[in-house]
Amino acid sequence: MWRKCRIGCETADRFFAGVEHGFATLTQATKKLAEGEYEIQLDILRRDEIGNLAANFAQMTQSLKQLDDAARVNGRDSSGLLSE
Repeated sequence: MWRKCRIGCETADRFFAGVEHGFATLTQATKKLAEGEYEIQLDILRRDEIGNLAANFAQMTQSLKQLDDAARVNGRDSSGLLSE
């Protein structure tokens, strides 16, 4: 009986360590994104909710980068027209 309990506790410990690592990685990534950094690599290769969240975060980051790049190009175009 104690052996099963120990195995269950070890399994739960590994599971929660993985969850904690996933959230810590996503927390660091959101801080980088908030500072304007778009080249963020997430090393989260899970097939659960945390993996889905990481994949959606990566997609959102790329979309924001494209919007930011377009805004910069449009800003340059506008400033060129104003200076003529």
